[in-house]
Amino acid sequence: MPYEITTGRQSSGKVAVSYQRNGNGAVKLIEITKEGTALGHCVGGYVYEHARGMTNIIFLRRKSEEQIPFYTIEIKNDKVIQIHGRHNCWLGNNPEAIPFMFKYLTQLGVRFNKTMLLNLGRGYSPSDNLLPESALYSVCSAA
Repeated sequence: MPYEITTGRQSSGKVAVSYQRNGNGAVKLIEITKEGTALGHCVGGYVYEHARGMTNIIFLRRKSEEQIPFYTIEIKNDKVIQIHGRHNCWLGNNPEAIPFMFKYLTQLGVRFNKTMLLNLGRGYSPSDNLLPESALYSVCSAA
């Protein structure tokens, strides 16, 4: 894998990533189930794939509320598969997190479609309503 995550967190501005790395024993799989329950989406259904190393689940948190689920990211085969918040809300609905995720995923060397970051939709399929690409590069303000 081009990304070797051994630490438990990385932060910048107002957001933090809580890593849930596949199969290394550092993850309590119940946390993935709790994430899905709190956000009202289906990430709990990916527990076994995550445990077997078939996919990676990463939690995105606001620094001011690090214990409260914000967004869940699935990475599989070095590609972002999905990013969803409460009730499958896409990341574009929380633009303060976009520059952080853009920079983080770029540094990680993971492939992703910019639509995943800019989409203002809700649900599994992207909407046609997108933020402008400039939102990828906005500066995150300090917490």
